[in-house]
Amino acid sequence: MVYIAVTGGIGCGKSHLALYLQSCFIPVCEADELAHKALSHGTKVYADVVSEFGMAILDDSGEVNRNKLAAIVFGCETKLNRLNALVHPFVKKEIINWLKSEEEKGASAAAVIIPLLFEVGMESGWDAIIAIGCSDETQNERLMKRGLSENQCRQRIASQMPVKDKMDKAEFAIWNDEDKKSFEKKIDDVLKMILEKKHGRRE
Repeated sequence: MVYIAVTGGIGCGKSHLALYLQSCFIPVCEADELAHKALSHGTKVYADVVSEFGMAILDDSGEVNRNKLAAIVFGCETKLNRLNALVHPFVKKEIINWLKSEEEKGASAAAVIIPLLFEVGMESGWDAIIAIGCSDETQNERLMKRGLSENQCRQRIASQMPVKDKMDKAEFAIWNDEDKKSFEKKIDDVLKMILEKKHGRRE
């Protein structure tokens, strides 16, 4: 099975790429969804995060309010790094289990969307890494359409490795500043190269 990691800046098109890969019958796992699972009430990660950041991050039902947590960690590198250190070991373990499961099912390729792939040191062990980028203007526009303020946009973007650096580190880079059809054509081209070449076994 070909192991594919997808990363890129916030608002650059990772979710659209995930949907497109699924339409091509390539199973996709989203690290963000695993992070949500990690923070569910009753997990060890939940307990550790509440202990670290306090009861103020909880909503009325006792679940972690991600907006409250984000307001604390974004804009403070130390706190964000601490949160990542608590959450990402769980996420990494779940990703490994998911990939093994897909391989046992006979999938020829599987992709995992990991926004912080390079930031948390998860870049090893893949047959191919795809990074998606776009211009700062496009990135801000997309994030504001999600309801984020200008200040929130700046904080979220600043908390991640610059898009250009991610694209430089990745084996395959896709620029997503155009329409969806052009973006999907680029995905097709990259996917074809990956599946035809079938890069050597992971480290």
